[in-house]
Amino acid sequence: MLLALAAIGVSRLARNDPAARRRVDGVNLRLPLLGAAIARHEAARFALTLGTMLKCGVQMLPALAAARDVVVNARLAEEIDATIDAVRGGERLARALAAAPDL
Repeated sequence: MLLALAAIGVSRLARNDPAARRRVDGVNLRLPLLGAAIARHEAARFALTLGTMLKCGVQMLPALAAARDVVVNARLAEEIDATIDAVRGGERLARALAAAPDL
């Protein structure tokens, strides 16, 4: 019970501090079972949004930026930002996504 209250307190503090939020989100991704579920959920939301945007005719870079905005986990959002930069630099999307270790 005490651990749960501490986790809630840390999460609330992390909301206001981007560096703390990034650290907490990174720890969350490393949790047994829960971390993989968080990553899969975020990846699914990202892929669904990206696919919908591309199917509707939105160009790749704006679609990637819009899909990035649905990702809540700060650590994964940073990986998507790196992916966007790689695609902007001429890298293929599949290769850029493969370079994201947590996504």
